[in-house]
Amino acid sequence: MLKHKNIDIEKFTISSENLAKIIKLIDRNTISSKIAKEVFEIALDDTRNPEIIVKEKGLIQLSDTSEIEKMVDEVLANNQKMVEDYKAADEGRKPRVLKGIVGQVMKISKGKANPEIVNELIMEKLK
Repeated sequence: MLKHKNIDIEKFTISSENLAKIIKLIDRNTISSKIAKEVFEIALDDTRNPEIIVKEKGLIQLSDTSEIEKMVDEVLANNQKMVEDYKAADEGRKPRVLKGIVGQVMKISKGKANPEIVNELIMEKLK
């Protein structure tokens, strides 16, 4: 990301404290690694506490299993072809089909659903 924005390490604006806070947000599952990239990019221009940025921008990761389960159920109900493809797929192709189903759930959640929970719920329901 720094290379992409042409930022030299000497001109790196994120303090070590704020960088550590971003890492803690990931570690506590408050944000996903995908959301962390967005927070990191914002933090290059915004010196405030990353926790404040996350709250203000509504970037907190959704980890409520029952709420995610509703989204998974909706995606599975609306994508019967994907479900059939998954069940019919050989072991080499299943991960690709699963990724597509996960992608649909992430789309509904606007990227906020905890991907680990999404994967677990989908796998459980497709057994």
